[in-house]
Parts: sequence; structure tokens; C-alpha cells
Amino acid sequence: MMKKVLLTLAIAASGLVASAQTEKGNVLLGGTIDYTSTKSHADGAEAANDLTILPVAGYFVGNNLAIGTGIGFSSQKAASGAKTNAFVVSPFGRYYKNLNEQFKFFGQLAVPMIFGSAEDSDGDDLGSTQTLGVSLSPGFAYFPSKKVGIELSFSGISFLDTTVKNSDGDKIEGAGASTFSIGADFFSPQIGLVFYF
Repeated sequence: MMKKVLLTLAIAASGLVASAQTEKGNVLLGGTIDYTSTKSHADGAEAANDLTILPVAGYFVGNNLAIGTGIGFSSQKAASGAKTNAFVVSPFGRYYKNLNEQFKFFGQLAVPMIFGSAEDSDGDDLGSTQTLGVSLSPGFAYFPSKKVGIELSFSGISFLDTTVKNSDGDKIEGAGASTFSIGADFFSPQIGLVFYF
């Protein structure tokens, strides 16, 4: 009888531990670090490098509902030597749905904004870029402990619009782009840690 009572209490406690992480008033901390280097096999080719660092913080305004933002930077260097440095802000809203005591599904709506400046290989100013977008992404969170979540997320639906301005601040017609993407690549998900307090 005592074993059954202890087992019932342990199962109830594990459920409380998982659900307590996404309760109203809690905070989540995480972020992304992405680095890519690409080098052509052509003789004398230089490598192109991309680096993005985006710390993220959120606050649970209701049970299973968090709002927050990521603030960071992005740096790109083309094989030609041209460079782009950008300030990144990405406000988001995230909703969790319980699957069981330790697993939750979530959907995240984000509005990424990227403000950058470009220069050529000699360091001369090439102008600026501005990207605004919206994205909706699904994911799963596993909670092995009260303060840690292991996330597996996928790209979902996104739209990005980029405008380019010259060094005088005038929009360069035809230099921008609009990108629409839909689909989740299950062979290259993002895996990360999120801390809950």
C-alpha cells in the first residue's frame, strides 16, 4: 500500500515539475548561435563566413503562453571580401501544449527585424540593408528537470522582405528581395537548451 502511495506521489510531482516551468510569472532564457563557413574548390578562393548570435528572453504572461524577444547581431563575410554587419531584434510569442508530464509541443510566432550595413573588401561603405519578416515555427520541448528544457524545433512558414539603400540613404531599386518559405526539414532540426526560472 505504501509503495502505491509513494508511486502516485512521485508521478504527480513529476507532472507538477514539468507544468510548473511554463506557468504564469516564469521566465525562459535561451538563444541561438549559428556559424557557417563555405569555401569554393577553385584555386585561390577565399572562404565565406556567416555568424549569428541571438540571446533570447521571455516571460510567461499566462500558463503556457510566453512573450519575449531576441536581441543580437549577425556578421557575414563574402568570398569577395565584402562584409555585412547587422543588428537583429526578433520579438516572439510562444504557446505550449502538454503532451504528457515531461513533453510539450509548442508553436512560435516571431517578427524578425535585421538592420545592417555593408562595406566592400577595401572597407568602403556600400550602404545599408533592412529586413522585416514574420515566421511561424513548431517544436517539441522535453523537460528532464525543473529548470532545463531540451528543444527540437523546425522551420515552418516564413516571409522576409529586404530593402537595400546606398551610402546616401536612397533605396536601390531591384537590389532587395522578398522570400517566402514553407515546410519543415525533419532531417535538419535545431536542437537547443532553454532555462526556466
